[in-house]
Amino acid sequence: SIMEKINETLDSKFNIVVLNYYEGQHNHLGWHADDSPEQDSTRPIAVVSFGAARYIYVRENGFKGTVPDENKFLLTPGSLFVMPPGFQDTHQHKIPKHDTFCGGRISFTYRKLDR
Repeated sequence: SIMEKINETLDSKFNIVVLNYYEGQHNHLGWHADDSPEQDSTRPIAVVSFGAARYIYVRENGFKGTVPDENKFLLTPGSLFVMPPGFQDTHQHKIPKHDTFCGGRISFTYRKLDR
């Protein structure tokens, strides 16, 4: 039902969801792009978060150095974060380690696979 609501709201055609579980503040995901060949890069990717609030950082491909504050987004429980079409071709993102105690977090990442 979450995917149906997001598809309706964003006029997207998501057909899969990837679940990620972060047990605590030390669990993280390094810099990457969601760019599997089966994925339709002309569609957005949407992330819905549950549990502890965590940041997602974004950067343009090739960027080195400290991530500016405007590229750090707090994913709060129930929040929706959308990466637009083509974003995976030009940018990377990561979930950094948290510097203080936090509980678990689950992310639902909605994508459109070519079938």
